[in-house]
Amino acid sequence: LPREALVAALLAIASGATVAAIAWFWKGEALVAVAIGAAIALAMVTASVLGVALPRAMRRLELDPRIASGPIV
Repeated sequence: LPREALVAALLAIASGATVAAIAWFWKGEALVAVAIGAAIALAMVTASVLGVALPRAMRRLELDPRIASGPIV
């Protein structure tokens, strides 16, 4: 999980920064750009960590991990 979380964090930071830069250049408001960028980054980290953690938890409970991916697909 630590490696996946690191990759998710780097991807989230890159995506959030890109969206924040676009929002800043488009609207000219730094606070709005930071809020949008942080929201994008947090959403990506949450989705990535849950996407890895739920199947692992299902395996530990000796359940089929495909059950966890059903609502996502």
